Amino acid sequence: MRTILVFGGTSTVGFEIVKICARLSYNVVFTYNSSFERAQNCIHSLKEKFPDLSFDIHHFDALDNYQREKCVQELFQNHCNISSVFYNSSLFFYDKIENHKTDDLNKSMDIHVKCPLLILKAFKAYVVKNKIENPSVIHMIDSRVVNLTPHFCSYTLGKSSLWTLTQTAAREFIPDIRVNAVGLGPMTQGEKQTIEQFHQQLESLPLKKKPSFEDLFKAIDCLLHCQSLTGQMLYLDSGMSLGWQFPDQKKPRFF
Repeated sequence: MRTILVFGGTSTVGFEIVKICARLSYNVVFTYNSSFERAQNCIHSLKEKFPDLSFDIHHFDALDNYQREKCVQELFQNHCNISSVFYNSSLFFYDKIENHKTDDLNKSMDIHVKCPLLILKAFKAYVVKNKIENPSVIHMIDSRVVNLTPHFCSYTLGKSSLWTLTQTAAREFIPDIRVNAVGLGPMTQGEKQTIEQFHQQLESLPLKKKPSFEDLFKAIDCLLHCQSLTGQMLYLDSGMSLGWQFPDQKKPRFF
């Protein structure tokens, strides 16, 4: 049975990705960063719901240069038949050009560019060595990379670079590995959002509703199994990528 590797698999969206892979009858290896207890709870619930599948967790700190390289090597050495990789690790925080800090930008580039670049290199070698059939990589990005705003500067630069990396890797890895992305819109309330602000954000979307986890299931199913698809991003954002609405610049923004 084939295995999928999910980086950042215990966040709200990340764990949903893990469950989707299980629904599609894949064994899943996924990583966590801050909470081993949450990762264990995730494993417990998965084994209850999908008793015929295999699940494994690994600690992974994308901001630790030595640890992340060592962990990536071990993940591919210790697990057989990994056919697809999801990269969902992310670092989301608010800044603008006028108040950004170099350290914050470096962290964004580490987690959104350097780490997935390392994983792509390792997965390519793994695929060639193990003769994996129909391998693919899926990067979880953000629809704001084509809907630029003055907000979340460092985060946007990191995610935009990840989208560039996705397209570059798709070109380099033809025909061996397909590389695609999902451009997510506001699926869940942000950490710094009030529920009112989240509802305001949804109301500002062209379709005036949040993307559903069932939509995410359909997108992932397509990206995993549509063998003619590479170098593309599926936007699950209720039309957010079509254009930004310009608000009052004097008011703080949380989306």
